[in-house]
Amino acid sequence: MKKKTLILSFLLAASAVIGCITPALAEENQAAEASAVRITALKGPTALGMVELMDEADSGNISDISYEFTIAASADEVTPQLVQGNTDIAAVPANLASVLYNNTEGDIQVLAINTLGVLYIVENGESISSVEDLRGKTIYASGKGATPEYALNYILSENGIDVSGDVTIEWKSEHTECLAALLAAENGIAMLPQPFVTTAQMKNENVRTALDLTEEWEKLQKDNEQPSALLTGVVVVRREFAEENPQVISDFLDRYQESVNFVNDQTEAAAGLAEKYCAEAHGRRSARHGASRVQGNADAGCARGRVSDSGRNSRPCHGGRRGAHLLALRRRGGSAGIQKGFRVPCGRRSGAVFG
Repeated sequence: MKKKTLILSFLLAASAVIGCITPALAEENQAAEASAVRITALKGPTALGMVELMDEADSGNISDISYEFTIAASADEVTPQLVQGNTDIAAVPANLASVLYNNTEGDIQVLAINTLGVLYIVENGESISSVEDLRGKTIYASGKGATPEYALNYILSENGIDVSGDVTIEWKSEHTECLAALLAAENGIAMLPQPFVTTAQMKNENVRTALDLTEEWEKLQKDNEQPSALLTGVVVVRREFAEENPQVISDFLDRYQESVNFVNDQTEAAAGLAEKYCAEAHGRRSARHGASRVQGNADAGCARGRVSDSGRNSRPCHGGRRGAHLLALRRRGGSAGIQKGFRVPCGRRSGAVFG
């Protein structure tokens, strides 16, 4: 009887121990799973700043966290992923960040400014030298309902051109379609961001940059007491994810800053990485402690060839001279990043713009 009692006591004790261990293991597994940061960026400038970070993860140089990257063709693909909680961090047009913040009542917030003025009017000819020259013309463009449309409409209307009557804007679903239309049309005109401008010039030597929309914006702002800047893209984060993973966010911003600096300073190497990560696939790339996989169809994502450094940034902070690079990272909190020729900011959280 005593033996049976001892055996029963032992089994009960073992069961209690196992019962304690199982939740602990579950919590540990959940914590490990939470370390996989899901990041989405759009083809084009918003993705370029991340390519060195993608490569670092793929190369196994980041051992303490897993990153899963998705390159999307349009902002319409990103919105439901954020709202449904299927991605944690995303690089999106600035106006979309504002819409998401308001529609989710603050559940989506701005983490950093990552893309300044990168929009241009390019033409397959020699007819455009001013905004007025666009009157009566057809412009191929993408980004309807987003920053490109609002910027173009503002610049045209402020120069006395009626968007609905004085000019024809033929909207395409993505930048690659604009590029194809520009190259196919004699004397074609398109609004394109970098690096698609460079891609167009590589494919056709007659394509030239006719207007820098950042410069045109600044001309309209020069007499304003508080002039604004043409801001193109930002990085947003789900509030819940940020609150639950503050160290993950801090580490991401540090690594993202390093990646942006790499792209700005080493354009030749960045071009190769842009080809590898942005053009290789339209779909998902996972980097889990160096092991990666790609899902999706081949797609000329960012741009093939050189990453141009002809993009212009907004009005410099601290009196620095204007930079000649595409990307800047203005982060919330922490130290300010330094971009070649441009002091990037000013130590305040960019999210204040959207609350």
